[in-house]
Amino acid sequence: MIKGALCHEFKVDVPADELWRIYGSIKLAEVVMKLIPHVIAKVEVEVGDGGVGTIIRTTYPQDKSGPKYSKQNFLKVDNENRVKEIEVIEGGLLELGFTSYLIHFEIVDINGSSAIIKSGILFELDDDHLESASLASIVPSVHVARTVISYLKST
Repeated sequence: MIKGALCHEFKVDVPADELWRIYGSIKLAEVVMKLIPHVIAKVEVEVGDGGVGTIIRTTYPQDKSGPKYSKQNFLKVDNENRVKEIEVIEGGLLELGFTSYLIHFEIVDINGSSAIIKSGILFELDDDHLESASLASIVPSVHVARTVISYLKST
C-alpha cells in the first residue's frame, strides 16, 4: 500500500474570518461550481447543512476523462480553529484504486487583514493500482483557493 500527503500554503490579503465564511460552509461548493464550471459541473447536498456529517455529491464535466462524480463526507468543521476535513466516500479517485482520500483546509489568521490558506490531501492507494498514484494532486485545492479569493475580492 502507498500512503501519501501533499500540501500547499497560500498567503492572501483577505481576512481569515472572510475566508472561513466561505470555506467553513456549504457556500464553498456553490462558489466553486459557479466560478469554475470546467472543474466542477454540479454540487448537490445529499445530507446536512454544511456541518459535520454533511454529504455532497460533486459531478465533474462530462467532457473530461476520469471519474464522473464523487461523494464527500464532511468529517470535521472546526469554526474556532478554522479547519475543515472532507473524506471522499464514493466515486472519484476511489474508482481508480485509491482506498482513502482526505482533503484538509485550514485558514490561519496573520494580522487581521491577511491569512494563509493551508490545503492538504492524505491518501492511500493499494498496490494493484500503483499507476494511479500520480493522480493524487493538490492542484484542485489551489484552484479552489484562487477561486474563493477572486470571489471575495469581487463582492
